[in-house]
Amino acid sequence: MNETSHPSTTTHDDFSRFDNLDRKTHDEIANLARDVGLRDVDTQSSETLMRRVGRRIEILRALDMEAMRDVLRWGRRDVASDAPKSELAREIITINRDDYDTLSHRGLLVVARLRGLDADDSDHAEKIVDRLRESEGFWPKFHRQRRRLLGSMIERLVEAPTTPPPTEAPREETQEEAKRRIRRQIEDHGLVGGIASRLRGAADSYIENKLDEIEVRIDKKLEDIDRRLAEWRDREIANRLRILRITLAFTLLVGLVSLGYNYVKVWVAKPPADVQSME
Repeated sequence: MNETSHPSTTTHDDFSRFDNLDRKTHDEIANLARDVGLRDVDTQSSETLMRRVGRRIEILRALDMEAMRDVLRWGRRDVASDAPKSELAREIITINRDDYDTLSHRGLLVVARLRGLDADDSDHAEKIVDRLRESEGFWPKFHRQRRRLLGSMIERLVEAPTTPPPTEAPREETQEEAKRRIRRQIEDHGLVGGIASRLRGAADSYIENKLDEIEVRIDKKLEDIDRRLAEWRDREIANRLRILRITLAFTLLVGLVSLGYNYVKVWVAKPPADVQSME
């Protein structure tokens, strides 16, 4: 049986130029390291670079091409459709976004592995995000902290504090509720992006509630229509049964009248007995 080739999510990338690294010069190895998105290659020895390049090639071979393109779309990077994995990796390394909650799970795996972090397919998205944020440098952490403080200030101004009743124990905030807090949204997306995200969330909630109301009204109308149709059907059946009974009664009456008529006709047409004896 002939095997048909189907498009694979891991497009072929020519890694043959990375073979026999021990036979290449330091500059050639450094150029190859830059080609796969490695940084800080100028101050490292050839052995270190060969080890890093070999590890990066192993990672690139295992990465899913469509997952890498998820990261590029998330980072708003435009790359040719036939670009090899090495070029995709170079673009991904330059992405500085940190709103990881908008990235797919497989995209998170790509970013984590290209940054040298251990990430398994079974790892939860929040766990991968925590590792990515822990690995950030000083300035990303500084900007995140600044946005966190700004978000706390905006949250105090916009949202009224919610305190539980005295008889009710304070409930631990779930992770989904924390994500919806304006402080968390400003921390992840910045001031403008966080407020815009909050407004979108409010608009989505309003539309969802209105759709639920419309759905309830439609259900009531459909139930009313079904009830009226059932009443109309019952009345129609009752009328037809009444007509059927009347028809049967009329048919029976006509039959009785016809039978009586025939009997009278035979009785009237029969000659008297003396006439029959004379004959």
